[in-house]
Amino acid sequence: MKRLVGLALVLLSALASGQQYSVRVLFNQSQSNEFSPIGLSPAGAVCGTFRMGTRYYGSLWESGAITIYYGYGQYGTGAEGVNSSRVEAGDVTTSNGDSHAAIWDSAGFHDIHQSGSYSDCSGINQRGSACGDFEDNAGDHSFIYRNGQMIDLGSILESVTIPAPTRSTISM
Repeated sequence: MKRLVGLALVLLSALASGQQYSVRVLFNQSQSNEFSPIGLSPAGAVCGTFRMGTRYYGSLWESGAITIYYGYGQYGTGAEGVNSSRVEAGDVTTSNGDSHAAIWDSAGFHDIHQSGSYSDCSGINQRGSACGDFEDNAGDHSFIYRNGQMIDLGSILESVTIPAPTRSTISM
């Protein structure tokens, strides 16, 4: 099934660009190693999770090679999105088992976690702004991370008034 998902991502990339491609197996999986694709950059790089034995690591498949993204030593990482500059967003596991939002770029690994015991990036755009969620004593929050700063969307959304839904009737 995972192989079919990877194949579908490659095919969708080819269709979206209007170019003609041949189908290619991304990774010859064995019982102890597997690549699970999650996201696709506009440049055609595929981010995902690579399992080595019992550990999982965020990774990037590009031009037939897989780059593994490490965080804190042997502790796992996860990838959720990648942009055309090869900046990848996801999470990293710490030595005490906490999950921290993380970004990998040409300079390396960046733990962007601010507070609490849990945070995770779920996507990244072409400008390098990442989004995700975190948990602290006050509860669950959504965030945007840009220009080195995590912006709590909860504090922004508290001042937004959402109008009540209107009722619609459809006659048939």
